[in-house]
Amino acid sequence: NNKIKYKAKYVIGADGSHSIVRKGLNLNFTGEKYAQDFLLGDVDVDWDLDRERFRIFVHGERIAVFLPLYGQRSRIMTTDIKSEDSDNKAETSKLSLEELEKTFAEVVQKPLKLSNPDWLTHFRTHHRIVDRYRVGHVFVAGDAAHIHSPAGGQGMNTGLQDAANLAWKLAAVLKNHADDSLLDTYETERLPVAQQVIEFTDKVFNIAAGQTGLHAKVRDLLAPVLVGPATKLDFIQDKVFRKFGQLDIVYPESAIVQSNQTTVVANAGQRAPNSQISRHLDIFDLLSDYKFTVLAFSRKRLNHQEISEITSSLDQLKVYANTYIIGRLAFGRNDAVKTADKIEVFEAYGLNQDKDQGLVIVRPDGYIAWRSQGFNFDECHSFLKSIFKN
Repeated sequence: NNKIKYKAKYVIGADGSHSIVRKGLNLNFTGEKYAQDFLLGDVDVDWDLDRERFRIFVHGERIAVFLPLYGQRSRIMTTDIKSEDSDNKAETSKLSLEELEKTFAEVVQKPLKLSNPDWLTHFRTHHRIVDRYRVGHVFVAGDAAHIHSPAGGQGMNTGLQDAANLAWKLAAVLKNHADDSLLDTYETERLPVAQQVIEFTDKVFNIAAGQTGLHAKVRDLLAPVLVGPATKLDFIQDKVFRKFGQLDIVYPESAIVQSNQTTVVANAGQRAPNSQISRHLDIFDLLSDYKFTVLAFSRKRLNHQEISEITSSLDQLKVYANTYIIGRLAFGRNDAVKTADKIEVFEAYGLNQDKDQGLVIVRPDGYIAWRSQGFNFDECHSFLKSIFKN
């Protein structure tokens, strides 16, 4: 009966699909079970296919997914052919490497050998989602807020992005006296993402493994002719990778997502793209501190007087953010500038003309909060000040 009590201003329920926090808040967690059980594991795969690309195999009413990790290490998933009527089966149970190998091979329809498992699991899951991410001073994140098909590891990606989105906002409120309303943007930004992930994974799974009878036979005939060749194309692989990796998520305009220009790439609300600045430096090297970052891009070649003026303006922002100049020089060297070897870094941020300049504010979670055409330091300062009250 000795209970330990903690006093906290905020509570985050990141306590999994059976979340006590979610249940305590009486949040709706609507959805249903998938019809099939799944077998999943990270293993070495020895077969006569390459390991460079993701692969989806369909055979009758079953599906198998191959996702390359590194070397021979891969994540594989397949439906359990023995458990269509196993509603009373435990959600998780032990899985042998031999059972996974046999079931995976039957769907792939090729001889193969699995070895050196990191982990194996046999489970049944649901697709469910809460209706709210925040109730007063309590939040839910990760599997406590959303669960769905494990294909592609999107549940983990979504949960990690939940945490990255919420953490900096809590820090801003607790340490920098940002307004509590900033925390409302956690739900407005992340709940739609979870809804989209569930819709996407359900759609993919139902097309691949939700067909029966004649529909399954037609799919098996058409997939090798239409889908197979398409997935060998690099741009398809890249698009699928970005979709599964959730790299193309765009947050809506709000108090913390603003822009005075419209660009196809690197606009406010989008994930800040990486690009090489010089041989040993890229954009992500500058964003590694989990802080706000102001990037001043100048494709226009700068002289030393211009660099001094830009540096002076950026110094006023250092109370809020790390600041960097990424540019080209008219002559000589200047340690205040991260000198770009090529123009690709500017094009990655929509600066396509030799005279172009711009300011970009990147949030700690890697998303662009604000940007401007040209060096509008006054607006940049006002935007940061609107978030950080002190």
